[in-house]
Amino acid sequence: MATNSDSKMKKLYKYKSLNNMEHVLDIVFNNRLYCERWDKLNDPMEACYELYAESESDKARMDDRTKKALNVWRVVALAASNKNYLLWSHYADGHRGIAIEVDIPVKHPYLEQVKYDILTTEFSHMDQTDYSMRHLLCYKREEWKHEKEYRIIIAEKKVDLPHAYFSLPMPIKRIYVGSRADQQQVDILDKALAGKVKLVHMAVDKYGRMKIRK
Repeated sequence: MATNSDSKMKKLYKYKSLNNMEHVLDIVFNNRLYCERWDKLNDPMEACYELYAESESDKARMDDRTKKALNVWRVVALAASNKNYLLWSHYADGHRGIAIEVDIPVKHPYLEQVKYDILTTEFSHMDQTDYSMRHLLCYKREEWKHEKEYRIIIAEKKVDLPHAYFSLPMPIKRIYVGSRADQQQVDILDKALAGKVKLVHMAVDKYGRMKIRK
């Protein structure tokens, strides 16, 4: 029998621009999130690792196997807050976009909270496990800690290929609209949603703090 802790949901946020309205509507109406390849993410230090081997040839073979093991994994980046000023600036078209609220079970097997550290993962054996690959994708450099990121980390064999989507367990109920969003775009979105999803408008006060517009 499932307990309350087993079914507890975590509210997370996907920041998006409204310039690609079809992507936004795909998320809402198909109830899914696109899973990106790890090497297409915006951090050049993503999944950084060091190898230790007895010879350069062994090291080269380890590197090849590690890359092959890593390349079957895909990532959905999500934020813990809908009031992160920098995320609105960087990922929501300078506060002109939106933050889509999604509900993910706290104990979902694909959900990971990103950890921020200066250390690099080290490998000293030839074969890399699924656990070690997920571990690589759970860590980012300290410079990114302001993002307070969560990730869906999932192997390609468990997603809908070739498009690679993660199916959301709950329908989307709320979208937060940036303080500088174009009203025409907002009206188009509102009409397309036809009342199925609540639009909540955000504001920025004189101190740069995010709040819900009343």
